[in-house]
Amino acid sequence: LKANKNTDFMVAEIAKDKTANETAHSFNGVPTLFKHKLSKVACKVVKAADYQNVKFELNKIEFLSVSYGATYGQLPTENLVPSTVKDTPQVYTEATQEITSTPSPVATEDVVIYIPQKFTDETSKIKVTYTITTTVEGLTPGTTTDVVQTVEREYPIKDKFAEWEMGKKYIFNLTFSLDEILWAPAVEPWVDAPAGDIDVK
Repeated sequence: LKANKNTDFMVAEIAKDKTANETAHSFNGVPTLFKHKLSKVACKVVKAADYQNVKFELNKIEFLSVSYGATYGQLPTENLVPSTVKDTPQVYTEATQEITSTPSPVATEDVVIYIPQKFTDETSKIKVTYTITTTVEGLTPGTTTDVVQTVEREYPIKDKFAEWEMGKKYIFNLTFSLDEILWAPAVEPWVDAPAGDIDVK
């Protein structure tokens, strides 16, 4: 996968002791079902709310410390063993995309096929780089200026997926929000003071 990104690898189920055609998988013949032996990854992005005068843009998604090679055997029992852990980040996407309040798939994907592997420690991570652009009032009345902040965040893959299995597609739903400090307004109730007793005669 290091040299041939997104190259799928499929293996047909063993069909033995067949003496005649059969009807299977909408065809007539010896059943030959090819199955995916790698894993597929997808990402979706959404912002948590319609923040006024704030724009989010996705810049890059990378996977850190993931395997990019494996050995596979079908007999006597199927077995896939990941080998080397990639020494440089694996770039899933590296294209700017605006993040809206509607969940959307990442539009430009660089690498989507990965080696099936287990995640047992904190080293294997998904790294997200994004930009927050806040439009504020300028020094001159009637003008505005943009304040741009680039943010990088890393999250262990094992916190969401214990492993990537053969033939399965894994989706990361990324929700972007601001670290807001909110007011919690309340009105203190009236407190009764001691009564003033008047004896009216």
